Amino acid sequence: MTGRYRVEVFNMDIHYKNIRELIENNLVEVKKNEISSNYHTLLTYHNIGKEIVEDQSGEVRAKYGEELIKSYSLKLEKEYGKNYSYRSLWKMRQFYLVIPKLPTVSNTNNLRKTCKISLQTKSFAVFLLVR
Repeated sequence: MTGRYRVEVFNMDIHYKNIRELIENNLVEVKKNEISSNYHTLLTYHNIGKEIVEDQSGEVRAKYGEELIKSYSLKLEKEYGKNYSYRSLWKMRQFYLVIPKLPTVSNTNNLRKTCKISLQTKSFAVFLLVR
Protein backbone atom coordinates (compact mmCIF):
# COMPACT_ATOMS: atom_id res chain seq x y z
CA MET A 1 0.00 0.00 0.00
CA THR A 2 2.79 2.44 0.81
CA GLY A 3 4.46 1.74 -2.54
CA ARG A 4 1.28 2.62 -4.43
CA TYR A 5 0.85 5.76 -2.34
CA ARG A 6 4.39 6.88 -3.22
CA VAL A 7 3.70 6.34 -6.91
CA GLU A 8 0.48 8.37 -6.68
CA VAL A 9 2.28 11.22 -4.87
CA PHE A 10 5.07 11.11 -7.45
CA ASN A 11 2.52 11.25 -10.30
CA MET A 12 0.71 14.08 -8.53
CA ASP A 13 4.00 16.01 -8.29
CA ILE A 14 4.61 15.54 -12.02
CA HIS A 15 1.09 16.66 -12.86
CA TYR A 16 1.34 19.60 -10.50
CA LYS A 17 4.58 20.70 -12.19
CA ASN A 18 2.91 20.29 -15.59
CA ILE A 19 -0.05 22.39 -14.45
CA ARG A 20 2.31 25.09 -13.14
CA GLU A 21 4.18 25.09 -16.44
CA LEU A 22 0.92 25.45 -18.38
CA ILE A 23 -0.13 28.37 -16.19
CA GLU A 24 3.28 30.05 -16.46
CA ASN A 25 3.33 29.61 -20.25
CA ASN A 26 -0.13 31.15 -20.41
CA LEU A 27 0.98 34.08 -18.27
CA VAL A 28 3.98 34.63 -20.51
CA GLU A 29 1.80 34.56 -23.64
CA VAL A 30 -0.72 36.97 -22.09
CA LYS A 31 2.08 39.32 -21.03
CA LYS A 32 3.70 39.02 -24.46
CA ASN A 33 0.42 40.02 -26.11
CA GLU A 34 0.01 42.90 -23.68
CA ILE A 35 3.52 44.07 -24.48
CA SER A 36 2.74 43.94 -28.18
CA SER A 37 -0.42 45.98 -27.76
CA ASN A 38 1.11 48.43 -25.27
CA TYR A 39 4.65 48.53 -26.60
CA HIS A 40 4.70 52.29 -27.06
CA THR A 41 3.73 52.88 -23.42
CA LEU A 42 6.31 50.35 -22.29
CA LEU A 43 8.94 52.03 -24.46
CA THR A 44 8.01 55.44 -23.03
CA TYR A 45 8.33 54.22 -19.44
CA HIS A 46 11.63 52.52 -20.29
CA ASN A 47 12.97 55.72 -21.83
CA ILE A 48 11.83 57.78 -18.83
CA GLY A 49 13.80 55.38 -16.64
CA LYS A 50 16.80 55.81 -18.92
CA GLU A 51 16.54 59.63 -18.70
CA ILE A 52 16.44 59.47 -14.91
CA VAL A 53 19.48 57.18 -14.75
CA GLU A 54 21.39 59.38 -17.19
CA ASP A 55 20.44 62.53 -15.25
CA GLN A 56 21.80 60.93 -12.11
CA SER A 57 24.98 60.27 -14.13
CA GLY A 58 25.96 57.33 -12.02
CA GLU A 59 25.53 59.17 -8.75
CA VAL A 60 25.67 56.70 -5.91
CA ARG A 61 24.35 59.14 -3.35
CA ALA A 62 20.85 57.90 -2.60
CA LYS A 63 19.75 61.31 -1.34
CA TYR A 64 20.49 62.98 -4.70
CA GLY A 65 18.57 60.32 -6.64
CA GLU A 66 15.59 60.55 -4.32
CA GLU A 67 15.46 64.34 -4.52
CA LEU A 68 15.78 64.30 -8.31
CA ILE A 69 12.92 61.82 -8.71
CA LYS A 70 10.83 63.69 -6.12
CA SER A 71 11.34 66.93 -8.05
CA TYR A 72 10.37 65.33 -11.36
CA SER A 73 7.33 63.60 -9.87
CA LEU A 74 5.95 66.81 -8.37
CA LYS A 75 6.13 68.55 -11.75
CA LEU A 76 4.95 65.60 -13.84
CA GLU A 77 2.03 64.75 -11.55
CA LYS A 78 0.73 68.30 -11.91
CA GLU A 79 0.94 68.11 -15.69
CA TYR A 80 0.06 64.48 -16.41
CA GLY A 81 -1.52 62.94 -13.33
CA LYS A 82 -0.74 60.28 -10.76
CA ASN A 83 0.87 57.85 -13.23
CA TYR A 84 4.05 59.85 -12.72
CA SER A 85 4.27 59.72 -8.93
CA TYR A 86 7.55 59.32 -7.09
CA ARG A 87 6.95 55.59 -6.78
CA SER A 88 6.13 55.19 -10.48
CA LEU A 89 9.22 57.13 -11.58
CA TRP A 90 11.38 55.09 -9.22
CA LYS A 91 9.96 51.91 -10.74
CA MET A 92 10.62 53.22 -14.25
CA ARG A 93 14.22 53.80 -13.21
CA GLN A 94 14.44 50.27 -11.82
CA PHE A 95 12.82 48.89 -14.97
CA TYR A 96 15.53 50.48 -17.10
CA LEU A 97 18.26 49.15 -14.79
CA VAL A 98 16.83 45.60 -14.89
CA ILE A 99 16.29 45.60 -18.66
CA PRO A 100 18.64 48.20 -20.16
CA LYS A 101 17.99 47.10 -23.74
CA LEU A 102 14.30 46.65 -24.41
CA PRO A 103 13.59 43.98 -27.05
CA THR A 104 11.60 44.87 -30.13
CA VAL A 105 8.06 43.57 -30.52
CA SER A 106 9.08 41.50 -33.55
CA ASN A 107 11.80 39.68 -31.61
CA THR A 108 9.51 37.23 -29.83
CA ASN A 109 12.27 35.05 -28.38
CA ASN A 110 13.78 37.99 -26.49
CA LEU A 111 10.29 39.21 -25.64
CA ARG A 112 9.39 35.79 -24.22
CA LYS A 113 12.63 35.73 -22.20
CA THR A 114 11.97 39.25 -20.92
CA CYS A 115 8.46 38.25 -19.84
CA LYS A 116 9.81 35.22 -17.98
CA ILE A 117 12.49 37.31 -16.28
CA SER A 118 9.86 39.88 -15.38
CA LEU A 119 7.56 37.24 -13.93
CA GLN A 120 10.38 35.71 -11.94
CA THR A 121 11.82 38.94 -10.57
CA LYS A 122 8.46 40.68 -10.22
CA SER A 123 10.16 43.74 -11.68
CA PHE A 124 8.51 46.89 -12.94
CA ALA A 125 7.80 45.17 -16.26
CA VAL A 126 5.14 43.07 -14.56
CA PHE A 127 3.65 46.19 -13.00
CA LEU A 128 3.53 47.81 -16.42
CA LEU A 129 2.13 44.79 -18.16
CA VAL A 130 -0.81 44.31 -15.86
CA ARG A 131 -1.89 47.94 -15.93
